[in-house]
Amino acid sequence: VVFAQWPETVAAMAGAVQAAAAAEARKHAAKGVDKFEIVLRPNDAVTLLGDAMSRARALAQFQNSAPDTPRVLFVSYQHHASGLNLHVANRVIVAHPYASRFSSPNAPELVSLRHAAAYERQAIGRVRRYPQTKPCYLYRLYALGTVEEELYAVWGWIV
Repeated sequence: VVFAQWPETVAAMAGAVQAAAAAEARKHAAKGVDKFEIVLRPNDAVTLLGDAMSRARALAQFQNSAPDTPRVLFVSYQHHASGLNLHVANRVIVAHPYASRFSSPNAPELVSLRHAAAYERQAIGRVRRYPQTKPCYLYRLYALGTVEEELYAVWGWIV
């Protein structure tokens, strides 16, 4: 499950993954590679964007255990961090920390650091919850020397 704050970021990341997977599938098809040797298929990435029906369909596809169902779910933790039960997954990727007033004091829609950290913990809790039986892994994406690294350091989440 990949979390980002804004729906536009979620859509852009999912689109990039789908395009890369489609290009990889075309490359392998040209070489006659068996579909089971492909790491990521074009339909492996879905988002929780759009109307309620689209989101419900994407969630049902992701939670289905059939072999040809999506394996990567892109979610906006601004809109979907709470209430979802995603225990079928055991890996969480946080694309960026939740933006807060600390990082942009002139943005009125942003929240305090305490609330930003709570959004991220809530997102992680979507996967790490009953009836999860597998070990869960968290990956935070950030570049050294950026505001993201500074935020994670302030929160005590990196050394």
